[in-house]
Amino acid sequence: MLTVERFVATQRQLLSLEQDEETEQSRDLLHGQSAKELEKDGVCVTKLYPAAIATGLYGRRVLKLTREGLPNHSFSSGDIAGVCHKDLTIVCEGIVSKVGKESISVAFETFSEDVLQLNKVCLLKLTNSVTYSRYVSCLKRIERNENDLIEKLLSDDIKVAPPNPNPSSVTYYNNNLNSGQKAAVKLTLERPDLAIIHGPPGTGKTTTIVEVVRQHVTRGEKVLVCAPSNIAVDNLLKKLSSTNSVVRLGHPARVNVHLQHLSLDAKLKDLDEDNILGDVRKDIDLALTSRGYKAGNKGGDYRGNKNVGELRKELRERELKAMKQVLTSSQVVLATLTSAGKEGPLGKLPDNHFSVCVIDEASQALEVACWMGLLNAKKVILAGDHLQLPPTIKSDKAAKDGLSLTLMERLLNTIKNPDEVCITLTEQYRMNDLIMRWSSEEMYRGALTAHPSVFNHLLKDLEGLENTEITSRPLCYIDTAGSALHETLLGVSRGNTGEAKLVVEYLAGLKEAGLRESDMAVITPYNLQIEFIRTEMRGQFKEVEVCTVDGFQGREKEAIVISMVRSNDAGEIGFLSESRRMNVAVTRARRHVCLVGDSLTVRRDAFLGRLVEYFTHHGLVKSAFEFGLEGVVDDAVVQSTEDFDSHKAETDEAPTKNASQTATQQEKTFKQSSLEMLEEFKNSDRNDETIPLPGLNSYQRRTIHVLCEELGLFSSSSGSGTQRVLLVSKKPMETKEKDGDEELSKKTENPAGCDETSSTRVGASTTSASDTQSHESYTLTVNESPSNLLVCQQCGKRVPKTNMELHLVHCKPKTFSTNSSQNQKHPKSGSSGKKKAQNKPVQPRTDDDLDILDEAASSRLSCPVPGCKNRCISYIAPCRFCSTCHCSHHQMPEVHGCGEAARRAAHQPTARVSARQQTQNKSRLKQALKDKQKERTKKKK
Repeated sequence: MLTVERFVATQRQLLSLEQDEETEQSRDLLHGQSAKELEKDGVCVTKLYPAAIATGLYGRRVLKLTREGLPNHSFSSGDIAGVCHKDLTIVCEGIVSKVGKESISVAFETFSEDVLQLNKVCLLKLTNSVTYSRYVSCLKRIERNENDLIEKLLSDDIKVAPPNPNPSSVTYYNNNLNSGQKAAVKLTLERPDLAIIHGPPGTGKTTTIVEVVRQHVTRGEKVLVCAPSNIAVDNLLKKLSSTNSVVRLGHPARVNVHLQHLSLDAKLKDLDEDNILGDVRKDIDLALTSRGYKAGNKGGDYRGNKNVGELRKELRERELKAMKQVLTSSQVVLATLTSAGKEGPLGKLPDNHFSVCVIDEASQALEVACWMGLLNAKKVILAGDHLQLPPTIKSDKAAKDGLSLTLMERLLNTIKNPDEVCITLTEQYRMNDLIMRWSSEEMYRGALTAHPSVFNHLLKDLEGLENTEITSRPLCYIDTAGSALHETLLGVSRGNTGEAKLVVEYLAGLKEAGLRESDMAVITPYNLQIEFIRTEMRGQFKEVEVCTVDGFQGREKEAIVISMVRSNDAGEIGFLSESRRMNVAVTRARRHVCLVGDSLTVRRDAFLGRLVEYFTHHGLVKSAFEFGLEGVVDDAVVQSTEDFDSHKAETDEAPTKNASQTATQQEKTFKQSSLEMLEEFKNSDRNDETIPLPGLNSYQRRTIHVLCEELGLFSSSSGSGTQRVLLVSKKPMETKEKDGDEELSKKTENPAGCDETSSTRVGASTTSASDTQSHESYTLTVNESPSNLLVCQQCGKRVPKTNMELHLVHCKPKTFSTNSSQNQKHPKSGSSGKKKAQNKPVQPRTDDDLDILDEAASSRLSCPVPGCKNRCISYIAPCRFCSTCHCSHHQMPEVHGCGEAARRAAHQPTARVSARQQTQNKSRLKQALKDKQKERTKKKK
């Protein structure tokens, strides 16, 4: 049974686990690593020097740190950072206020003048420990039962108050609200204590919240508007800026630049006492200047003095006195949830100052964070979507024990009749109907509908865009299966360099079609992949945003490219299985969304399998091979197909929601039908026929190749792209290659390059009439001997297949006493030398070793393919199947007759270390170095 005491005790325990996990991760990151190593991780910037210092941001000290060629980093406005020595000893802490190409500005509440004495400093990103202390203070307030909502909402049997019996008429400020949005506004006005607005993607949740706030202000009520992130608060502030008496709490460095005039610090500046406050600031700057500091001057005395401290104390007292005046006169106050506690400016107000607390994105915040806002009012309105992003929790144990359960989700599961206090918005204004339909069916029971204005809008409808294959389709799936674009593990994050290149190629296609860079974005679940993609861009896509799903919540773009990253033999997908994250990623797109991933990996998960199936069925399907980015084909792809079918049969037992077959069923059907077709073809009398199979994807062609090998049939592919055709035959198929004016016909035979019944010399399965007249036959036959041995008909010796060519070079049969090199031209011989070589009989050699070397060297002068007069190239290695050197035209095994051997060798499993294994080995080595570093002891001075 849930009680106040039990709730407080449980939350304290879970928050302690979360804080310990975050502290441990931060300690592991900093421990044993130098500033240079942290700079590679993007959490530190070294070799910065103070360029300027001023009193800005409403009384705070702002230090500008610069460096030529600022490296890649993860600092952004609002981050907590520490200015420290090169040994990472922190001097003072502040908040990043501005990030430029060659500078980072940091604002300080309390500033240490010792920083100015340093020639070079480091900037280190720090964790925020203040948040947890504020959570603990909030739990103490709940324990003291300071609000009537505590007993009501912390109960197993939540009983909400009945609606107002006589609701007043509503005059809407926004006349474009649909019926669902108007019903949501009415619900919030009628409910005296609790109301919930469930807003799926693109349904106008923020627009509805703005109308709700304005309606309550019209009734003379003071409203507190909260959200878990600064971006969400600024989004609401932008739309409420026209409302009278609006103020935004929080550090000015965390507020949008265009909205800083609505912050509390800016409001204080607009008071009549601003002139006095301005004089105090000038006195502070003058006092600092008198101590000798100027930008670039390293000879002054920067030690603090009592005069500066007294002036700052006076400035703070005057600002705190004016703060209460600004907050009391404001009708709407906006703040993040962590800024809404009594420790901040709201602590200066009485307990019953606010009538309503509106919490946007309530499904993304911890429950204790929501209590920090709602304890300030007697009525709460929750807005969000519990089927989108959950709160970010680092401790797996804390998340499993209940910290991931949000207030909104708990209330919807606990209230007996949630429809009494909750309304769901169903008409969306963002996505094309095909993009929306997948999300609607998977997450919202098919309740969503697309507004006519967006029902069928596409990229080609935008001004200046071409009507191409991509711009005319809302969905596109690029399958990387079989292309060896494997994932990489570095530290705790993952990436996929092949997918990164593919994503950039796709962005280039969108840009070539006329789409602006500001209208497209890339979403990927891993930070390492973000770095890979940005590296591949190399500055050519400066306005294309690349971020994680968490960083793109609540936003939208015309085109979204999703890089799924995961591609491994084990079928591991990690937190890609979190359906809510994928729901957010897909629904950020308005007109076009492209999904890039390995189907053989992601289809191991039932949810992602249905996503891939939906894109395959309703969208444009491409392969990584079409972009020319395939790597070495991994044999594990072929070997894992049967495991994949059996695994899917076990995990996908639930019936599908529509009449179409699932991906697994379709693949089984294709494999079975292909097997029946090939068996029928094999048993038929059509010996000379070839079956063309066009229109197959890479996976289907691979399946046909494997089945043909099992049945003893021959298969090959020709063409490229969508015109690629697979050919199946009972006999080895002929390929034709023109060499000068002659056309040679070659057939793929056994791995040794010779037919098992009879054939000519390796590399040519047929011999022209002119060749048989000038040379006596030296046909090889197979007697009743092991399959890996051939018997030379000339000398009767048994020779391994792979050594037959070398044997032919120095074999001296009775019927073949002259060396074939007599009829070949020596490259350095003139015409007279040619005649002598033709008329002079061959003298027997006394030294067998020299004879063998001479004949071997002579045989390498010209290509052994009949009719070819080109010279062999000495620096090209012999063929691995027939051990024979060829000219540049015939060096490929498929050209000179070893195609069948090459095909079979390609199907053999190879022992190689994958990219994933290499990365794991590097990680183990790095960890071992860290462990050894810890064991080292410094010498005592």
